[in-house]
Amino acid sequence: MRENVSLGVLMALFCFASAHAAEPADVGRCSFLHDEIMTAFSNPARALNEYNDFFDKVHIPEVVSRGIGFEGAQRFRVLANMGLTPWMYLSVYGLERGNQIAETGVKFRPGTAPAAPPAPYLAEGSVAWILRRVATTAVRDSKRGVDCPTGQKVFVVIPQAGGPELDIGGTLRSIPGLLSAERYDFSKSTKGPAPAWTSAVLFRSSAAVDVSATLRRLGAVVGCAGGTCSEASGAVWVLEPQGDYVSRADLEH
Repeated sequence: MRENVSLGVLMALFCFASAHAAEPADVGRCSFLHDEIMTAFSNPARALNEYNDFFDKVHIPEVVSRGIGFEGAQRFRVLANMGLTPWMYLSVYGLERGNQIAETGVKFRPGTAPAAPPAPYLAEGSVAWILRRVATTAVRDSKRGVDCPTGQKVFVVIPQAGGPELDIGGTLRSIPGLLSAERYDFSKSTKGPAPAWTSAVLFRSSAAVDVSATLRRLGAVVGCAGGTCSEASGAVWVLEPQGDYVSRADLEH
């Protein structure tokens, strides 16, 4: 009897360890973990609740489940910023490897056409860009910061134009609360003009990070003196997940 109990305990520990060992490789919880992403920035014209309901309950599920080349998506709001950003919300779509969206645009599987955002809710000036992640990724702690749960912050750092190369690893180590960083390079615009910048570094943080202090320190890294960014300096945006990651696999079951 004692041997059976011991064996059961060992098996339970093995299953627990196996599940957690596989956890960092799971890209199903954060669109930013995909090697290629489509980012869509937009603003509500008015009726904020209806705007959020449409994106969360209609648009995101339709694009993820019926869009060709999409694996999942997550929506973020711009919590704070240093430097110009004219948008309040960002939808990040994780894309399959080898997809053709950058070349052919967004295509949908046969069926009823996805619903368009109701005109009163969506302001003009939205844009959509394809970004590709550079292979090098800096991680402070490989066991943390591997997903984007609601409450966690994402600091998007736009390097200073013509300035020195951003020391990603050094920045990650020197600022408390930052857990990991990935660099994404601009690939193609699928809606609206291309951005003025060519690359962005995404620092993911703990939920308890001091947003104001971290924003100031990252702003200084990209040339924003005294909390003010000139046209020649970079910029920093602070994103907060608006909801959980939506997976195509989950929607199909």
